[in-house]
Amino acid sequence: MQTPVSDKQVVTEITEEFSLPDYQPEMKRLLRVRATVMPPDHYIGAGNVECTGGIDYSILYAGNDGSLYCTDQSGSYRFVSPVELPADVELSEGLLCDVDGLAEQVTGRVIAPRRLSVKCRLRSNVRVYGQRVIGGDLPREEDSERLCGEREAAAVFFAVGDELELADEILCDEETRELRVIAGEGQIFLTEAAAGSGCVSCRGELVLKLLGAKERGDGKEEHLTLVRRLPFQQSVAVDGVEVNCEACAAGICRSLRITVEEGRILCEAAISLRVKAMRNQRVTFVRDLYSTRRSCETAYSLVSIPRAIR
Repeated sequence: MQTPVSDKQVVTEITEEFSLPDYQPEMKRLLRVRATVMPPDHYIGAGNVECTGGIDYSILYAGNDGSLYCTDQSGSYRFVSPVELPADVELSEGLLCDVDGLAEQVTGRVIAPRRLSVKCRLRSNVRVYGQRVIGGDLPREEDSERLCGEREAAAVFFAVGDELELADEILCDEETRELRVIAGEGQIFLTEAAAGSGCVSCRGELVLKLLGAKERGDGKEEHLTLVRRLPFQQSVAVDGVEVNCEACAAGICRSLRITVEEGRILCEAAISLRVKAMRNQRVTFVRDLYSTRRSCETAYSLVSIPRAIR
């Protein structure tokens, strides 16, 4: 049966330094740094879970001319989490790992007109599940008898979907004409995650928020925000999932590209969904093994069996 074998929280301190490209205006004052943690790649071996991934930073700052600008930078992270597998957990197959990371206390500092330093604390939850074998091979003598029982045990499934590309076109009116887009961000809201045969069907919408600037008659800039909602639907393949599973999902906007043309604003986004499904399945175990013809010694083991709660 499947059982959780490790559940740890790993805190990683990250420091990055970035340089602005030549075409980007110089920084005078840093206003905001937002960090997005990308789903990591992980490897289980040698008693450790090794995770490597990326962090995208969106940096909003004021330039020397007093206008607002934004720059997007990418960093990376790596950490190792020790995991001690019980002796009755199979090492060859059935190991699943779920890693969920969140960037906290994100701060930035300008160290030169075109250079800045970013610090954050990455808090990652690392959960490992394995296939547990209880009892191993039991003797099957002719005079042996066994009493079997059944119990419900949880089975958990994870998967990350392929990148899904979304696009939108905003036609400019009098208010948005000659608008300079400063920054953009995308947030995913899931409205449905339904388990099917070997997949989880997800529905939701990507909410795009664009911060723009437009010059006024006095030479100063007027700022305004545009909000767009892009619906999407994706079926994420998950091995072992059946219709009777409960499912949930979450997602991130991996990339966002904004292009301003004459009379319109083009938005191109790529999103990624992480799904989790769970169900209870019947597990058969030997409650008692005895013989009616031989002297026997009896030994019992107390085993915790996890169950799935909605």
